[in-house]
Amino acid sequence: MSRFTLNPHERSVASICTILCVQWQFDEDRKTLLGILQQGIPHCRQQVPVLDLVLAAQQLIDAKTVVEWASARAAAGRALPAVLRADVVVREPVGAR
Repeated sequence: MSRFTLNPHERSVASICTILCVQWQFDEDRKTLLGILQQGIPHCRQQVPVLDLVLAAQQLIDAKTVVEWASARAAAGRALPAVLRADVVVREPVGAR
């Protein structure tokens, strides 16, 4: 059985996106998290489902208005389940049954 696992940078991006989506942040805390997020993005795989999370993370970093921030949080919220599910679910090889 093969398994999709996140590397440490991808786990960091997923964790920070989760925090930014579900918890209000003071400006300094938000800036710190966004800085760490920006450092982790270049080390993430450029394939689905991680790519969707990376694009959402980039939207979080680039958001300048409340509307852009809300849209970026929504994109991250949509991308997170697929990444986390793929990381946890063990997949059987094709033809294994």
